[in-house]
Amino acid sequence: MRQIDLTRWERYFQLRDEGHSVEKAARGAKIDSHTAWKFEKNDPGSTGLQAAEILGVVFVGGMEVAPDLTTDAKRALDDFGYFRMRYMGRASLPWQENAAYVALNHLSSPDREYLVINCPPGSGKSTLFTHDIPAWLIARDRTIRMQIGSRTEKLARQYVGRLKKTFERAYPVIAGAEEKEKGTAWDGAATLGGDYGAFRPEGRTDLWRADALVVRQFGQATDDKEPTVSAWGQDSGFLGVRCDFIIWDDLVDRKNTLGLEAGQNLWEWWITEAETRLEPGGLLILQGQRIAPDDLYHEAINIMDLDGNRKYTQILYQAHSEDRCTGEHETVPPYPAGCLLDPNRLNWRFLSQVAANTPRLYDISYQQNDGAGSAILVEDAWITGDKKDSHGVLRPGCLDMDRSWGKSSFEKHTGWSVVTVDPSPVNWWGIIWWVMVPEQHRYEIVEVHRQHLGAEEFLSIDLDTGAFSGLLEDIRDRADSEGHPLSAVIVEINAAQRFLLAQPHVQRWSDIYTVDFLPHSTTINKADPQYGVTGTADFYRQGAVRIPFGDARARVSANQLRHELTTWPEGKTDDLVMSAWFGLRAVQMTYASPDTPAPRFDRPSWMKDSRRGLASVYGGQ
Repeated sequence: MRQIDLTRWERYFQLRDEGHSVEKAARGAKIDSHTAWKFEKNDPGSTGLQAAEILGVVFVGGMEVAPDLTTDAKRALDDFGYFRMRYMGRASLPWQENAAYVALNHLSSPDREYLVINCPPGSGKSTLFTHDIPAWLIARDRTIRMQIGSRTEKLARQYVGRLKKTFERAYPVIAGAEEKEKGTAWDGAATLGGDYGAFRPEGRTDLWRADALVVRQFGQATDDKEPTVSAWGQDSGFLGVRCDFIIWDDLVDRKNTLGLEAGQNLWEWWITEAETRLEPGGLLILQGQRIAPDDLYHEAINIMDLDGNRKYTQILYQAHSEDRCTGEHETVPPYPAGCLLDPNRLNWRFLSQVAANTPRLYDISYQQNDGAGSAILVEDAWITGDKKDSHGVLRPGCLDMDRSWGKSSFEKHTGWSVVTVDPSPVNWWGIIWWVMVPEQHRYEIVEVHRQHLGAEEFLSIDLDTGAFSGLLEDIRDRADSEGHPLSAVIVEINAAQRFLLAQPHVQRWSDIYTVDFLPHSTTINKADPQYGVTGTADFYRQGAVRIPFGDARARVSANQLRHELTTWPEGKTDDLVMSAWFGLRAVQMTYASPDTPAPRFDRPSWMKDSRRGLASVYGGQ
């Protein structure tokens, strides 16, 4: 370093000690303000840190000066893989290094950034996201405010406590003999405190607990109210902190995901509590393995702004990358050079067993898909018809792009016009109006309704005028206008007895308009392989079910049905799936073609003689 640089820095240190601001001290010492701020922020490349070490300066402006960094320490701040090996004794796979750099790049954005990162179980994701990446980010910038969250506060405390021990470590980590022999861990080469200076504060007033840490600051102070790292769980109550970096690890589990009420409660908590803790310019990561097609990760990545842009960026790490697979799995390098994310912990022998025995678990949790590749009922490719399905076949699809909501393509007074109803006393009703011509193997959905209803909103009567009203009456009126008058209303029998069939006005409506109410039993037939819900799969696979998609209302309702079909049986709701099943099963069990001859029954010979008839039998003339 040149003497003139030392002189200027010495003057800068003096001015800062006298209480001058960074900008004023920089001008007085004739140092560029950008260069001065690099020193204040402890940038490893700052010449000010080198000058302070040469001059023996320990405090500047009342703040302790960070130590000048060695070449290895500087490299570790830029090279995450080297950082992990040097301080934790862990080798990094390419996907792990990629995840760290993705987090760093988004954290550098001036905007609030939101990431959904999905990784398979057993990949070491919790250690990576709750310990190694946070430790790296804190070593790079001690002023960061960080929140580590999990399903429970107890688990989040364990994560923060582990970070605390790492910052306190006085000697490099020593790997176990068994881990060394397996080649899964190595001895560390240094400690964070040894390379970057102590992290534990000198005084006793600063937080240094397993649930919250305030690390020792060099060069500038932080707000005492905001810890460097704090632990929070979904069960913590109000999240009373605001942070630059938030990581929620494995927040989603089957308990808080499966079921309509549980899923809605988690979603409301997420958008009102968890998301609102992020500061401008900060980064929030929702990380974990997929649990169900309808889980929080799915909900998050579908949030759109008014311009149609996604709020969350999704990063997927699949256990097995099919597009990179050559059929060789024994000696392949890890992804992205090979097809396996982690050839050691998630080897092909293990993954193939999971795929063979529990294909849906494999597709959702290990491959981070929506379960389409192993769907029990319907694959999305069967609905759209624009891509090959899991068997590599391009199906015809079910969407009628030129047909609007409320319209049928059949000629008037053609086909069987029915309404199927899956009612509920407290939740969603699933109601579908169909026009079907089974002889042509074509089952057109005309209208889809998914909404909260009371029995009176479905069908009611004005006692003064005798006029009917409600959704069913509206559908009947439109069906008459379209030339497809209703023949039947098919209703789940359990709910029908309570809400519909027991009402006198329903029977009156049925008699006036000659529309039959046909009960459908779900408990008896639901699991039947031929007549149960799964027995309807071929209708969608073959494109026999036709769904309107020609206008905005049609697309909205079609996507509601599509989502339930492709997430059944693990979706939050299945009202439309059940309603569709009622209609398709009714065709199988009830419908008779107009061309079908009336049944003829064998009669005794004496009844066939029209001259005798019954009168002659009883002695008549």
